[in-house]
Formats: sequence, C-alpha cells, structure tokens
Amino acid sequence: MRGAVKNVANLLKVAQPAASLRLISLLWSRATFSDDSMANRSASLLLCICLPLLALGQFHDGFTHHAVLDNSDAYYLYWRPGATGNDYIEFEVQVKTKGWIGLGFSPNGAMAGSDIVIMWIDTNNQPHISDRHGRTEGANGFPPEDAQQNYEIVEARENATHTTIRFKRKQSTCDADDWPITTDTTRVIWAFSNDKPKSASDIKMHLTDTRGVRSLHLLYPQTKNRAREIFRQPDMTTFDVFVNNVTVPHNSRTLYWCQIFKVPKFPKKRHLVGYEMLVQPGNEKYVHHLVIYGCRKDMSELLNKPQVCIDENNPQFSPMKDCFDVLTAWAIGGEPFAYPDDMGAVWFSDEFDYIVGEFHYDNSDFRKDITDSSGMRMYLTETLRPVETGRFTMGTLSDPLHMVIPPKTESFTLYAYCPAECTTNLQDEPMKIFTGILHTHLLGVKIRIRQVRNGIELPNVLFDNHYDFNYQSSIVLDKHPTIQAGDDLILECEYNSKDRDVPTFGGLGTTEEMCMAILEYYPKRQHMTEHCYSGLDTESMIKMFGANNLTMGAKNVPIAANSDKTTVINAKGENQTFKDMVKDSDWGANSAKNRFGLVQDLEKLGRDDPQDVVCLIYPKNATDPKVSSVSIKLERNPTITVAFDNTDPVCLAVTSLSPAWIPTILSLTAGVVVALL
Repeated sequence: MRGAVKNVANLLKVAQPAASLRLISLLWSRATFSDDSMANRSASLLLCICLPLLALGQFHDGFTHHAVLDNSDAYYLYWRPGATGNDYIEFEVQVKTKGWIGLGFSPNGAMAGSDIVIMWIDTNNQPHISDRHGRTEGANGFPPEDAQQNYEIVEARENATHTTIRFKRKQSTCDADDWPITTDTTRVIWAFSNDKPKSASDIKMHLTDTRGVRSLHLLYPQTKNRAREIFRQPDMTTFDVFVNNVTVPHNSRTLYWCQIFKVPKFPKKRHLVGYEMLVQPGNEKYVHHLVIYGCRKDMSELLNKPQVCIDENNPQFSPMKDCFDVLTAWAIGGEPFAYPDDMGAVWFSDEFDYIVGEFHYDNSDFRKDITDSSGMRMYLTETLRPVETGRFTMGTLSDPLHMVIPPKTESFTLYAYCPAECTTNLQDEPMKIFTGILHTHLLGVKIRIRQVRNGIELPNVLFDNHYDFNYQSSIVLDKHPTIQAGDDLILECEYNSKDRDVPTFGGLGTTEEMCMAILEYYPKRQHMTEHCYSGLDTESMIKMFGANNLTMGAKNVPIAANSDKTTVINAKGENQTFKDMVKDSDWGANSAKNRFGLVQDLEKLGRDDPQDVVCLIYPKNATDPKVSSVSIKLERNPTITVAFDNTDPVCLAVTSLSPAWIPTILSLTAGVVVALL
C-alpha cells in the first residue's frame, strides 16, 4: 500500500486535478488491508496528500451536485435543485474558454427540440445570457431566441483560462420552448468556443470536438459526496463481487457471465448501506449491467468455476434456475448508491449461503481484445439502522412467446401486471417504495409504474419519460408511495422501433428486449426479496399470428430457454418456428404512421387480454418461497374509473386562466397602478 501512495504522490505533480481524483479513487477502491489500523493509517496519508487537490474541485457555495461533461476535464457543471415545489434551480458552468458557452436540455441528445442557453462575457467584462431553443424541423441550424426569457445570471467571472457563469431558472417555467426539469433522465447537451461574440447572433457553429451530450438526473436527491462520506465511515467493512480477466467474445455482441460467491457470515448482524460499481478503466462502454441474485440451493460445487450463464452444452451449470432473488443491481451509467441515513438492507447471509453475480457484456464494436475484471463493492456496517429494507421486482416474462415488438413503429407499449390477486398477500404489511431501477434494452424510451386502488389511479410509483439505455441509475424518490394489499400495479414500457426492419423479441440479448423494475421498499417483510411477473397468454399470442398450436417447446417458455426451437403449425398448415412466423407476418408498410392492423392488435392484446402472472409476494409466515409462489391466470385487467392527471400543477394554474380573461385582468391591474400613482 505504501508503494501505491508514493506513486499517487508522484502522479499528483503532473496530473490534471480531476484525472488525479479518479486515479486516487480507483487505487483506494482496489486496496486491501490486513487490519483496520493499516487501513486508517493509509487513509490518513492519502487524505493529507489529497486535501490541497480536493480544495480545487470542491462544490462552490453549497452546490450539491456536479458532473464533468466532457472527456478532457474542460467543462464542469455544478447545480443545486430547489428545496420544494417550483423553486429556482441554480447552475454554475466552469469551462476552459474565454469565449461563449452553451448548455441545453434535450429530449434525445440532439439540438432539435432542445431548451438551450448561451452565455458569454464580453470585452467590457459584462455577462450575457440568451434563452433559446432548437428548431424542431429541418436541420439543426442556429437556435432561435425564445419569446420569453426565463434564465437569469447570478454571477459571472473569467480568468486567464476559464469562464465561470452562475445562473438560475424555475424548475417549471410553463414555456413551451423550455424543458421542464423533473425527476426524468435529462440529456444535457453542451458546447463551447474560444470565439468571443459581439452578440448572440455573432456566434459561429461549434467544432465537433467541443460539443457533446451526457445524461443526468438533475433532481436526484442523493449527492456523490454523501455516498463517499458514508463509505469512508470507520465502522464500514466491504464485500466484493468481482470477476477476473473475463474474455469477452468478439463474434457475439452479448455475453452473460455468471460466477458463484460464498456469502460471508459475521459474528454480529450487519446492514448493507451502500454499493458502487468499479468498472475496469477502458471497459465502461462494454460492461452493461450486473445483477446479484440469492441462491436457494447449495452451490458449493460451482465455486471458482465461472462460466456462461446459460450454456446448452453444460446444463449442470444453471445458476439462474436456483438463484432468482434479486439482491442488488447496477446498470450502465449508474452512480454510487447509499441508503438513507435511517435505512439499511439485511445482509444476504440472513437468507442465503451463496449468491451469483450475473455480468452482462455488450461488445457492440465486436472487438477482439476485451478482457474484464470489473465488479461491485458493497459496504456493510455493524451500526444497525432503525429501518430495514426489502426488494420487490416486477416485469414481463422476457421471451419470444410473451414479448414481441413490431418493426418500424415509433411508439409501442408493452404492459406487465401485478394484480390485486397477488398484492393481497401483503395483508397488513404495505411496501413503501423509496428507490428503484427501471430497465429495458435499446428500444426503450419511456417507463412508468401505475398504481390503482379501488378503481382510482394514484400518482405513478416510479417513472422516466426520457429513459436512456446508457444511463440506468437508481431513481431516489423524495416522496415514498405506499403499495397496499389489493392494489393493482401496471408496468408500462414504451419502445421506438422505427429504425428496425424486423420484429424484436423478448430475451436477454442487448438487441432483444426486456421490461422490468427493481424496487426497494421498507419496512422489510418476512423475506428479503419478492417478485411479480406477467406475460401475454401464449395461446392468444400464437392465434393472433394465425397459428393453431405449438408443436415443440414448452407452452410457457422460461426466460432461460432457447425458444428459437419452439415451432408452430402456421396458417398454411406448415411447421414453422414461432419467430419465423412472426417475422413473415404482414406488419404493413405504413404501420409507423397509421398504427392499424397487426401493430394495433398486438398492443391491444397486451393491454386488454388476460395474462399469465407469476406471483411471488409471500403471505405472512410463508416458510418456503417456492411453495408460496402462485401462477395466476389474470382474467381481468385493472379497471380505472378515475385516471390520474399528470399535468404539471404549476402550469395548470397558469393555463386555467381563460385567454378571454387576460385583457380584462391586465386592464384592471393597470387601473390599480394608475390609482396608486
């Protein structure tokens, strides 16, 4: 360890501050200590080395969040969300330029349709800010100025190398040209130039290497600093789930790699209070997600024998069959996560002796030289938190017989149900949801969990109207919705397949699709994890495509099965694989526009027809989860008599004034002013 610290000290003399901090973090995260005293001495030494450096990169005047937007440490963004309601959200940009700075909020990462602000300090040291928007039609072009200017400069300064501008705006401006800042994923676009403009119209097109996009949660209640502070507390111990030099194949885009780990048992009870993913540098693009499952079987024979999760040539290795309880998860873009101060998850050894780490690799470039040693570090404490948490997962059955997305369709929604017949097992033990991860693959654009109680729809449990496959970070909720016995839950996943010429099926592969949500709740019920999955009725599905019956393969194909082998008797009376039959179906040349025919029928089937439900919400005192699982044939979908109105209440109050009244109000206001004068 002393050698590592010495190396860090040498590197600090020449490295950029942000890069040095990342290096220190990596070295520290990989360090192992023989005893606590050695760890504390090493930590003190690193702290002494780093204090001057940390002063350079600290938050400015109480900013709670920050991000480096580019790869060259040239563009820093700081921000501080408002405390309540429609408060101002304050930003600060620090950019290595003496010219203009651009920042924007985009629905898809492009300029078109974006909310854009352009800032600069002129030659007379006067700051300028211009509220603009990307054109919605035609080429990107120069963004026109908004009729209503909603951004205000708070402070601006520049030195020999950098420009720093602090500005603010309301979270919701009710301006059609502005982006409402919500808990959704926001694609932050940025650009800058060394040219100092005379006016906003004098700004020239930016270079390709001084612009970019990064997805962020702008209203994310948790800060990176808070997680780091918790992880550094003296009573923390760690447990690592890492792989070692996994060779990622170059002839296949998707690899699911599984490794069994023995769960350590401690003499005193501990709580899991946080975790972070430590991705091997250089592999950030290829490590897509890690899910850790608890195993309800003795897996000792498979220790130290990592291999492909699903291998038809080795059916003895089938961890997904006996390891199905989701304990924790991370997906690409995810940030370090720390539980609220009063909450902790029961350590895995309370219910499981073994866990499996399921690593998903996405080799989209089909590179031949990728090896990986990434993993998750979990933080545990003996200082028990007063509230214990549990986990609840819901989603669709992700296989071709339960999940089909049509081609060339800009908006298609799939539905998963957890009906009252399942949630009734909660009895008098409701779940209060405080965080969760929403998950689809490449086609997903919008996800939400709807909640219905006695026919009345409540606010969404969790949602992201601008989902980004490459940014799947935990959503930490400010308000904690309660799921009660008898509630109906509806998980809706919306997909955009306009660029695909063939149908997309459910499955594990990156180019296949999923629809799921991993939620954490409190207080913990009897079991650590519970589940609720549903899928389209298989018979209804094959009949809709003109087939009569299955000729090979199980009726309900499990997620791990190779359903390429499932065949049907098609409308011509011929044997054909189910997938080929779906691909050969007439989707209609204009299905993306008119949404008639098969596309509409398929969406209606998922929304309105009965589904197969697997309910693993356990009633009280259920000793064996396998015995307690129930398969439900959902004969009715939830009836919503009163739908929830998602309209922004701030803007609703503004628009509720009829335009006809506005001249009268203005006239009355003017009259009052004149009278006062």
